[in-house]
Amino acid sequence: MNGRPSRGQATIGFALIVGIALIGVVTVVALGATALTDIQTSSGTGAAEQAMTQFDSKTSQVALGDSNTQTVSVGQTAGSYQVDPDAGYVQVVHIDYDGNRQDDGDNLPNSAPSGDEDEEVIYESTLGTVRYQRGDTTIGYQSGGVWKQTGEGQSTMVSPPEFHYRGSTLTFPIVRANQKSGSVQSGSGAVDLRVRQTDEPNNPRSVFPDQSVAYPDTNGKSNGVYSNPSENGTVVVYIESEYYQAWAEYFEDRTDGRIQTSDTGGSLLDDYPDDPNGDGETGQLVAVELVSTGRTGAFNMPGDGSALEVSGVADHSMSSFDITLTPDKADSASFNNLQWSMYADDGDKEFEMHVRKDGGGGQCDKQEFAVRIFYSPAGTDKYHGWEEDGIQGDCVDADGDGTADEIELSLTFVDDDPTGDGVSQREDSNENDMQLEYTSLSNNALIHFDASGRSLISNPTFDQHSSVGWESSSPTYSTGDQEYSDGLVNHYFSLLGPGFDLTVDDSNNNGVQESASTGNIEYTGGDEFITYIHLSENDVEVTID
Repeated sequence: MNGRPSRGQATIGFALIVGIALIGVVTVVALGATALTDIQTSSGTGAAEQAMTQFDSKTSQVALGDSNTQTVSVGQTAGSYQVDPDAGYVQVVHIDYDGNRQDDGDNLPNSAPSGDEDEEVIYESTLGTVRYQRGDTTIGYQSGGVWKQTGEGQSTMVSPPEFHYRGSTLTFPIVRANQKSGSVQSGSGAVDLRVRQTDEPNNPRSVFPDQSVAYPDTNGKSNGVYSNPSENGTVVVYIESEYYQAWAEYFEDRTDGRIQTSDTGGSLLDDYPDDPNGDGETGQLVAVELVSTGRTGAFNMPGDGSALEVSGVADHSMSSFDITLTPDKADSASFNNLQWSMYADDGDKEFEMHVRKDGGGGQCDKQEFAVRIFYSPAGTDKYHGWEEDGIQGDCVDADGDGTADEIELSLTFVDDDPTGDGVSQREDSNENDMQLEYTSLSNNALIHFDASGRSLISNPTFDQHSSVGWESSSPTYSTGDQEYSDGLVNHYFSLLGPGFDLTVDDSNNNGVQESASTGNIEYTGGDEFITYIHLSENDVEVTID
């Protein structure tokens, strides 16, 4: 034998090689077809995202009054477009609008006992959605935002909605699609998405403020119309949507507030009405309780004429407020000419905290200072006056020469931790508590307001916050009586609140280097107030041609 394979063996080997090759070809073709389908699908949804983002921009122009009609032409796609006027729902609730929370403590809509229903549904409506769908992927426009949902059920934001919350101001132009006609539109292939303003006489319309709508009376108290600034309460916004997860992520990124969804559960969701728009989708819900973002914590001192924003403070909720002043480097006298204030002028109520040099020589351990507090109620030419003198500064090594011989003035106005009922006490064991005396202020005692021509209010009584803390005893003061700064500053800030600006007046830059001075402010009331509400209803009509 010469060792060569027989003809039968060669044939079998050739067949095996051909079979393996065919299997490879079929596999490559199958995988390639799948990959091509994925690419086509991705390309189609990508084009739909771009088209829907462009539609979002055009719709904003129409909804907000910059244009009457806009059109977006969409090229040939394998998916379909639909306008669903019943998809999505929004509800905006103002809780504790009367500032007299006597409910069961859970701070929720519809939860107060009979006789004190202190929550108001400011607005609620279906939103309407324009969506593109291909397979299990959906791209949707809803209330000024573009959203994407995949087969896994998760939704993400493509572009943000017309919802803005900054500081203590909510601006929410609510864009509704096809609400007036109620028509459902659909189309596929190459289509035109055409959007126009509805011809309703009051479109767009202001929801809040609105002088024609009033809050209900509570306990015989008239609570006024829908007007700014809003003096009390919390605003909760509910969004019911197939894209609720993406809405929740947007709220997390762009607002300061408590956020709960159908996935997390929580007390905010307990009283939301069952299926308000009848679409069976109440399991797709997000709620955000908006909070004021007035500054709390450490801060750099504002410059002369600039202000520290205080927002959401009320009912003696401040636990800490202190400042540290550093002398102006150009002032060789080092505070010898100090006259410095922080003041608030809020709705005819006037308040000033004034610090000035009170005696002693130029050396840091010899200098003394005085603190004066002034408050004048709205509509009166009278005032409250308080004063403490003999306050000493601190000797520090500001220039780094190893000797603590430079002056620094640290003043603690509030240093109490809130008690169990959330109310700061007048005093505690901390030695930093200042005691001020009730007294008339001389004509030059202040630098921003003028006490001349005004008279000291005789026997003022602190009973405006009698439902909480030490004011329940309604303390009354006569000339010469003393009170701790904890109670005084909490009381006056609560009268000025929930929001005001505390502005620096440095008397023509007389002695303080604000850029090197600091402070700290802490209060718990900041998470319960929204000051300005701007809601509008903006209807558009969308057609698919």
